Amino acid sequence: MIFNRFLATTLGAFSLLLSIPALAEQPPKLIFPVDCTLNEDCWFIQHPDVDPGDGFRDYGGFTRSYNGHNGVDIGISDIAAIDEGFLVLAPADGRVLRARDGMVDEAVRTKEARDAIYDRACGNAVVLSHAGGLETQICHMRQGSVLVQPGQIVEAGDPIGEIGMSGLAEFPHIQLSTRLNGVHVDAATGKPLKPEDADKVPNPTPLWGDAELTAYDPLDIVQIGFGTAALTADKALDGRAHVRAAATDPPALVVWTVIYGTQPGDRLTMTILDPVGDKFFDNEIELEEQKVRIFRFSGRRVRQPLDPGVYTGRITIERGEGETAFRETKQTTIRIEPAG
Repeated sequence: MIFNRFLATTLGAFSLLLSIPALAEQPPKLIFPVDCTLNEDCWFIQHPDVDPGDGFRDYGGFTRSYNGHNGVDIGISDIAAIDEGFLVLAPADGRVLRARDGMVDEAVRTKEARDAIYDRACGNAVVLSHAGGLETQICHMRQGSVLVQPGQIVEAGDPIGEIGMSGLAEFPHIQLSTRLNGVHVDAATGKPLKPEDADKVPNPTPLWGDAELTAYDPLDIVQIGFGTAALTADKALDGRAHVRAAATDPPALVVWTVIYGTQPGDRLTMTILDPVGDKFFDNEIELEEQKVRIFRFSGRRVRQPLDPGVYTGRITIERGEGETAFRETKQTTIRIEPAG
């Protein structure tokens, strides 16, 4: 009887073990895939689109995305910064599935240019396979920078290329796309981008290993500088706009900025302070449109020689009121050299 009871118990336990599915291998947590300092010399520019309809919305509830965007864009300040060689890093241990190089770095601004590279929109790119059904794809790397080949094993943090502007790109950045169990997911939340794919990822968790990478910034001041005449957005994007020193009699003195993620109602204040801290110029603008990227400059004509010394340009962008308000300020300087 004791033996039979033991046998029955053992068989029952064995049966129970057989009924429990094997624990699925978990995908690795991702490291930040660029050798830069987030929010200082690189930024999250756009996020995946989580709106299931024709509109677009990011995981923070704002519109730092566009319809159908399936990755997170990590950008640098301007085209000139490409030459600094910002390394792109493997976001986790894995194996290279595909790699492409050889496409030029240039801003795509016309329909003809877009159509010409439609089938190679990702530009110079690497696709990696990781544990737990995870794949990552990194697009728009610099021409000639891709360091890996298909079949190669990489570890998290290994250099695989540099930030560039190849493929369908209008500014220097990479796009990191994450696919889990065959469907696109948002690295910040781990959730599928399409509601119909929810059953493919039943218990989503953020893929980023550092919790700070899941923190949401509604907008970013990416560039700020001085000028001595009217400026263009293309000049700022090229990295040729900032004037660091001038004589006492420039045609004008202006401060300019590039900001990502603006919304209607955002308040932009552009200020210039003279060498003793008094206001030389001040202008507040209420923005009227949602924009991924805006360029603005403001200042005044110089009708008499400026006092020599260091002038400070300050940009402040504000959204909302009270406890939910967001405010960011950055500043820069220009030295006005004494005559003679």
